[in-house]
Amino acid sequence: MNDKDIIRLLQERSEAALREVERLYRSQCLRIARNILGNDADAEECFNDALLKLWNSIPPNEPQSLYAYLSVLTRNSAIDRYKYLSADKRNEFTVVYEELENCIPQYEQFDSSNALAEALNEFLASEEPVNRRIFLLRYYESSPIADISKLLKLPKASVKMRISRLRKRLKTHLEKKGVLK
Repeated sequence: MNDKDIIRLLQERSEAALREVERLYRSQCLRIARNILGNDADAEECFNDALLKLWNSIPPNEPQSLYAYLSVLTRNSAIDRYKYLSADKRNEFTVVYEELENCIPQYEQFDSSNALAEALNEFLASEEPVNRRIFLLRYYESSPIADISKLLKLPKASVKMRISRLRKRLKTHLEKKGVLK
């Protein structure tokens, strides 16, 4: 069953759609939430919240990529849960956020979020596929370096170096595009 079929079932309010979404995308979404929260139970709760949000948002929304839409819902739910659960705690999500914070000045210093999104998409499109994958695993999925290393079959030192160089190139790209004030 493809995304269009599942969306059609969601529009028809068929619970079979949710079972299919769970079968296809559960493990990837749980990984995203687990990387942010560091906890299986909280990750499961965030995924269930994302399924409910999916159910309630289709219709009227009709995403082109169901996985992309669901992963954003899951990630946002996990970030909200993280903020709620952690006042002074430090986990992988905190580390990832701090890495980007050191690379990119505060959000308020950007001219517009659309310009940032466009510049980020341009930057990622210009990178070779393995670097693009590393960037997304680290900064979208909040994956630990050890997991990225294992997944991509690269030495940890190589992953760390690539991440460092990616951040530097990203900052230069954002400055060149005039996105940073």
